[in-house]
This record gives sequence, C-alpha cells and structure tokens, in this order.
Amino acid sequence: MLLLSAAFTLSFALDIVWALYVTCIAAKMPGRAALYSSLIVALGGLNVLVFVRSPWSVFAAALGGFCGTYVGVSGALRAWRGKLP
Repeated sequence: MLLLSAAFTLSFALDIVWALYVTCIAAKMPGRAALYSSLIVALGGLNVLVFVRSPWSVFAAALGGFCGTYVGVSGALRAWRGKLP
C-alpha cells in the first residue's frame, strides 16, 4: 500500500512539475525551466525505483499523472486568465 501511495504522489508531483516546466519554456525563463527539468529527472528516477519494487504501482502512477496534470494545467490557466488574448 505504501508503494502505491508513493507511486501516486510521485506521479502527481511529476506532472505538476511538467506543467510548470512547459510554462517556463513558453515564457522564455531558462533558469526556472532548468530547475524544473532537474526535478523531473529526480522524481522520474524515484518513480522508476517504485515500479521496480511493485509493478502494479504503474496503475496508481497513471491515476496520479492524470490528477497532477489536471491540477497543474488548471493552476496555470488560473494564473494566465487575465493574460490570454
């Protein structure tokens, strides 16, 4: 159960960081994009370690990825609301 929770949480965080990374690339902010890139590698590596211990955690990771992307993109859209053409 702990590995399933870890897979969900890591994938949730990973997808939020991906959304932030893409936002920084679009805004031409290379320093922040580089920071988020390093977090993507670290979180992805930790997720691989979880997958090796428990292959079934892929399903929890998929759910975490969905939720993380939804939260990350929703937050970005709220931040851009007044700035979109």
